[in-house]
Amino acid sequence: MDSNSSIYDFLEQIVKKYNRRDYLDTDPVSIVHKIKGEKSRETAAFISSVFAFGNVKTIKATILKVLHPMGNNVYDFIKHYEKLQHESLLNSKKSQRSKLYLFQGIGHRFIKGNDISCLVNTLHFVLKEYGSIENLFMQYFTKENNLRKSLEVFTKNIREIYCRNNSDFCERTLRFMLPSPEKGSACKRMNLFLRWMVRKDEIDLGIWKGIKKNELIIPLDTHIARISKSLGFTKRKTLGWNMANEITENLKKFDPLDPLKYDFALTRIGMLKSRIEFLQINQ
Repeated sequence: MDSNSSIYDFLEQIVKKYNRRDYLDTDPVSIVHKIKGEKSRETAAFISSVFAFGNVKTIKATILKVLHPMGNNVYDFIKHYEKLQHESLLNSKKSQRSKLYLFQGIGHRFIKGNDISCLVNTLHFVLKEYGSIENLFMQYFTKENNLRKSLEVFTKNIREIYCRNNSDFCERTLRFMLPSPEKGSACKRMNLFLRWMVRKDEIDLGIWKGIKKNELIIPLDTHIARISKSLGFTKRKTLGWNMANEITENLKKFDPLDPLKYDFALTRIGMLKSRIEFLQINQ
C-alpha cells in the first residue's frame, strides 16, 4: 500500500461503483425497499437483519417466507398480531393448531418456526408499547448519546419483552437473534440494521433521524475483518466490538462524517468475485 491517498482512492472508487441500485439485489435490504411506509420498512428491516447470516440467496428466501403472511402492511400486521392469530385459530379446522402457527415449517439454519413466532410476537408488544422500534432504541440513546451502551440497553429491554411474552423459547437462540455488545460481541446484524436505518443513499433507508452517521459502528464479519486487516484498519486477531470500533475509527480518516458508506462496497468485493480491485490496491 503506497499511502493513505491510495487507500482513499480505492475506497472512493468502490463506493462509486457499488453503492448503487444496480447492486441492491445482492443485499437483503432489497426486500425492504419494496415495502411501503416507514414504519413497515423499519419493522421489516429489523426482522430481515435477524436472518442476515449465511449466503444472500438463502437469507432472502427466508425473509420472503417470513414476511409473506404479513401482506402489504408489515407494521399493521405485527401491531395487531395477537388478534389476527386468535381469529385465524377460531376459523381453523385444526383446533389443536398452535396460536402462532403461521411460521411453522419456516427455518433458517438453527432458527426454527417457533423462534420466528416468538420474535414476531415480541415485536407486537414492542410496537404496542412504544409505537416503533426507534422509540424503544432512542429512549436511552437520547440521554447518553452512546451507541454501544444504547445497544446494550435496547437488547436488554427487548430480550425482557421476549421472555415475558413467550413461554416456550430457546434461550441460546434468543441471544443469537438479539445479540448484545455487553460481553464484547461485534453485533454484526444489529449494526447492519442501524446502518440501514440511519444512512440514506441508494442502498440504505435513512428512516431514523436521531443518530448521526459517524456514530454508527461497522457490521463486522469475517469478510470485513479480512479486508480490514489487509488494508491496515485493524491489527486485532479476535472479532468483536473492539475490532469493529477500531475499523470504524480508521474509516473515519477517509470520511469523518460518514465512515460506513464504505461498508456495502467492501462487502461486494469477494461476494461478486471482484477481488481484482482489491489485489490492484495491494500491489
